Amino acid sequence: MLGSVVLGVIDRGGIGRPAALRLTVHVRGGEAEARQLQVEAEGLAAAWFGGKPDSAYAIGGSRGSSGPVPGENSERPTVTALKWPKGESAILSVSAGAQGSTGGNVMLMGSRGSLYHEIGPSDFDDPESWSE
Repeated sequence: MLGSVVLGVIDRGGIGRPAALRLTVHVRGGEAEARQLQVEAEGLAAAWFGGKPDSAYAIGGSRGSSGPVPGENSERPTVTALKWPKGESAILSVSAGAQGSTGGNVMLMGSRGSLYHEIGPSDFDDPESWSE
């Protein structure tokens, strides 16, 4: 639902040409749920910017880490930076864990306006509905 609603705004010219995206989201679960959510978020960004990015850089999450640092939250988010050929960019912060509230927010800035959306817990009933 989120994906198609935002795509409709873009198609109608509501924000002009998409230029920058910031998406932050947290879901209950473990690494598998975080990875599924990351794939969904990257798919949304690709749909909104009209194709796959030219470059991507990711940091965080449990991959590549040497384990939790004492006193720090071991449920670190994965932060991904994406860039497209015409300079469009996206920052995606995705996390999953047993603690913290589920939800997040989306900010998509365009050449003539911006779109903001709070992602609530009910939006996680079917994460694949994001891209419908």
